[in-house]
Parts: sequence; C-alpha cells; structure tokens
Amino acid sequence: MLVKYEFLKILRKKSTLIIMAVSLILTAFLFGLPIIQFQTYNQEGVMKGFEGIEYQKTQYEDISVSLTNEYIAGAIREVQELFENSDNVGYDGYEQFLIDDAYWDGIAPRESLLNLIAKNYSNPNESVSYNTLVDLDVSNGTDFYQARQEKIEKLLNDSSRKLTEEQKSYWLDMNSKVEEPFQYGYYKSWETIISCFELLMFSLLAVCIVIAPVFSGEYQAGTDAVILSAKYGKTKLTTAKSVASYLFGFAAFTLHIIVAFGLGVNEDDIEKLRVHDWAIFNSDRRYYQRVQETGTYLDELAEDTTQPEVKTVEDFLDSIENQHLYQVLIKVDRLTLQIALMKVQGYSTREIAVYLDITEKAVYRRMDRLKEKLKKFFE
Repeated sequence: MLVKYEFLKILRKKSTLIIMAVSLILTAFLFGLPIIQFQTYNQEGVMKGFEGIEYQKTQYEDISVSLTNEYIAGAIREVQELFENSDNVGYDGYEQFLIDDAYWDGIAPRESLLNLIAKNYSNPNESVSYNTLVDLDVSNGTDFYQARQEKIEKLLNDSSRKLTEEQKSYWLDMNSKVEEPFQYGYYKSWETIISCFELLMFSLLAVCIVIAPVFSGEYQAGTDAVILSAKYGKTKLTTAKSVASYLFGFAAFTLHIIVAFGLGVNEDDIEKLRVHDWAIFNSDRRYYQRVQETGTYLDELAEDTTQPEVKTVEDFLDSIENQHLYQVLIKVDRLTLQIALMKVQGYSTREIAVYLDITEKAVYRRMDRLKEKLKKFFE
C-alpha cells in the first residue's frame, strides 16, 4: 500500500508530467529524424522519407536470401553476362564498370551484396567492387566459404598484426561458431538502433530529475521529524520510497523505448545510411564557401588549386568533404562521375565525348541530370 501511495505521489506532481512530456517529445523527435532525413536513389533521382524507405524495403525483399554456393555462383555469372555486352560497359581509363540500365537494373538493387561477394575473393586489405567478379572462374561452381576461411587465415597470419597463437586460435574458434550458409537481408537498421541508443540518455536524465526529490519532500514540508518518529518511518517508508522510485524509473524508461522504436528507428520502417565513419570528413565550411550555386560547382572545383591532384573517380569521391553531397554522388553511375571528373580536370565537352566514345549530346544530358540531382541536394 505504501509503495502504491509513493508511486502515485511521484506521478501526480506537475513537474513530473512536464518533465516526462518534454522528454518524450524530444525522444520522438530525435528518433524520428532518420525518417525525415532518409534518402535513397534510383534511376529517376532522389527518393526521400517514407517513399525512399518503402523503395529500399522492396529492393531488400528480392535479395533476402540464403547465401549458398549455388546462389553466389549464379550471381557471379549474371554479372559476367552483363559485362559481355559492350553496350553495357563504361571505362574511366583505369577500370570497367556497368552503365545505364545494366547498372540500375542488374547491379544497383544488390550492389552491397555483390561488393560483399567480391571482397570475399580479394586479397586482404584490397579494395574491390562488383566489377572484379568478371575475373572469377565459376564454370565449375565456387566455394564461397572456403575462400572466406582462407582469407581469414591470411589475415590472422599477417605479420603486421602481430597476433599470438592464442589470439589466432580464439578468432578461429569464434569463426567456427558462425552458422553457414549466411542469411543475407535487411540489417542496417539494427546498426542505426545501436548507434542511436545513446540518445536515450535524455530519458535517463529526465527520470533522475523526477525521482531526485523523492526523499526531500518531507524535509521541505518540515514533517520529516514526525515521519521518522513513526513506527515504520525508518523501515517500510524508506523501502516504499525506494521501490516506488525504481518502478517509476523502469516504467518511464520503457515508455521512452516504445516511443523511440515505435516512432523512430525500427526494423520495418527505416534504414539510416551509415556507409562511412563521417568523422573522417572535415567541416563543411570550406565547401560551402566555394560553392555559390550548384550549376558552377564543377567549374569552381577545377579552378581550386589547393585541392590534391585527382586522377580517378575514387580520388574524385574522396575529395568531397561534405558528407551529404558524398551520399548523392556515391549513387551516381560511374560514367557520369567520369564525365564530372574530366570536367574538373579541364577537358572540353568534345574531348570528353571522344575519349569516352559517346556523343556530345550524351555528355550534356548526363551533366544536366547530375546538376538536377545536386539542385535537389541543396533544396
């Protein structure tokens, strides 16, 4: 009875209601931001919010599969067949890549999966993408998990890592516990949940503020001496206050969890893009000082002599210091990026067309599409 009384006393305070209301609104807002800010891309351009989330969910439904050796061999063959048609292939002077419908229909929906497969067959610390699958011989099938095991052993035996035999045994034992075949599917929202969990510190702070004065109320009212002199003043009452505080804290935190994962980040509704650790990016200040309007960005970048020399598409992407702009450009097809890179390098439209074996009209059209995407980025 005392516990119920103390619990209701905490709950009925105006300060409790105000603090909890503010905390819940703040939690809903912070965990809802990923939905508001979410954007993905298709051949038509940027898709934002729930529309983009629904689009990605549809894509992942088609690639939520068991990664058997048969499936992986089939996926590799499909990529190789796309490269066999020269009309599907672009070249940036360093490597080949798929363009237009071949990329958007055959690669884009499962590019992360294909990159994962390609990386499994690469050497340790080597950066590769789906285009390296062309070089794999899968005429007699493939053993994805054997290749993975061999790569793990190479990594563990790398002298630069300086691992002891005990450490190697530990990681090999941990690896042996991973079930095969892998189940691939929609997983990135769990990364978001983990990364956003720290935002619940605000709810913990709110709970602490509410229950902090639980034992001070009687002192403030001047009735502490009377209560302490009562039969259960120093025993049951103290216990009841403690239990009521714990119950309130648990209930309040649970409510925040429901609001956070119900309105914000959850497995069915959202994936927050965390492709890279954005800590490596510098401040956006220099970028925005340089860019006065979207249409002139590439020309101004070409005139910026402070930038390191950019030779490849990868160098061009690495030179982008604004994380949101990077998210836009990373989804652009390689041929358009190659055109943008050559613009930065000072090539004329005619020179670009000749080098890439396309028409000048195609160069203008791709640059116009890129500028439209950049304009949407600035909106």
